[in-house]
Amino acid sequence: MVGQRFAFQAAAPVIVNSRVVIAKGAGGAGRVVRVKKAQGKSAGEITLQFTSIHAADGRPVFLTEASTSKGSAEKGKASTATIAATLALGPLGLFAHNMVKGKDVTITPNQMFPAWVKSNTSINVP
Repeated sequence: MVGQRFAFQAAAPVIVNSRVVIAKGAGGAGRVVRVKKAQGKSAGEITLQFTSIHAADGRPVFLTEASTSKGSAEKGKASTATIAATLALGPLGLFAHNMVKGKDVTITPNQMFPAWVKSNTSINVP
């Protein structure tokens, strides 16, 4: 749902000048920006905004850019279905593409998304 907030974790450490500035597993926060349900042959989409993550010293690091994930579009399958059905059923087969549907987005707990730091941030690391 648009506006829904979510938590995430860093999949890998962020290292600058041989120092860990964001640890693997550091917690972050984000929100859902856009949701588009699969329609016809078009795939569903979800756009996520990763807003911040905690640095090694506990300070928030603000992030920018939204990541979009898409379900699978079924346009190629629809064309193949139309061709195959036309050969088998004649003119009635021209409507076979209407039977092929795009898929909604499924996000798994292990799925990774890229995120970028919004601006220079000072972090105190030992």
